[in-house]
Amino acid sequence: MKIRYIFLFPIVALTGCFHFAPKGADPNGVIYAMAKLPGHFRDSVVKVSSNTAVPTPPFWYMLARDYNAGDHMKVITVQHGHITNVMGAPDNKGSKRDSLAVAYSQTYPINRSKVLIDSAYVWNKAGRYTETKGAQLTDAKMALTQQNAAAAPVWTVRCFDVKKQLVGQIVISATTGKTLLAQ
Repeated sequence: MKIRYIFLFPIVALTGCFHFAPKGADPNGVIYAMAKLPGHFRDSVVKVSSNTAVPTPPFWYMLARDYNAGDHMKVITVQHGHITNVMGAPDNKGSKRDSLAVAYSQTYPINRSKVLIDSAYVWNKAGRYTETKGAQLTDAKMALTQQNAAAAPVWTVRCFDVKKQLVGQIVISATTGKTLLAQ
């Protein structure tokens, strides 16, 4: 009877090595990318961003605490669900306008279970918003953050037109998809 459990141990141990993305998740979306992170990063991401989205970003940049490396912040680059680079985040003493420096001061991790709205939906909603401004969305800078434990994670999207001019910014709940702010 005890011998049967010995055979189950390797199977149970191996399942902890794999990172399963939610069924049906877009392999280029942020939900998939966050689910594929190794365990020591997965629940410590404080910001996810992309400098270009047309409509799905080629790269996601994730700022996360690395509890295995003395609680230091790391910038993780994810492309098509695969980590392509991990490097130390620049310190907080850099440019005050640098979005990483701002995110570095935000220490609350994004609750992945509350991120139900993926980047493709956000792109489409930003496109509709841009049309109301009389422009066509051709590029967007996206960021996913969460302010504190009680807050829902939010998408902040800066929308650009054909001339690469900023049209406006929209903030969308990552849990409900509701527009929280449009300016």
